[in-house]
Amino acid sequence: MGLVPLLPMAVTEEANGEWVDAASGKTFESINPATEEVLASVAHGEAEDADRAVRAARAAFEDGSAWRRMPHGRRGKVLHKLGDLILENLDRRRSSRGTSRC
Repeated sequence: MGLVPLLPMAVTEEANGEWVDAASGKTFESINPATEEVLASVAHGEAEDADRAVRAARAAFEDGSAWRRMPHGRRGKVLHKLGDLILENLDRRRSSRGTSRC
């Protein structure tokens, strides 16, 4: 799955490799404090959602899971790529708003 679009968007939780809504269906708005612009509608996670995420994370590290079987060098590359994508999207967003990296 690719990264979610930057604006406008609804952010859901990721559990077990899938984006899911909060169990309650509740959301809240994430607001830019400088402009008061609504950035996203975000899933409002509660205890049930945290439990679901913990179960998914534990399953990812069980013996025989794909992540566990992946060589550590490959896992490192995956994590570095994720970091690069985050920075790339931040840079793209900043440049579209005329702000610089701090």
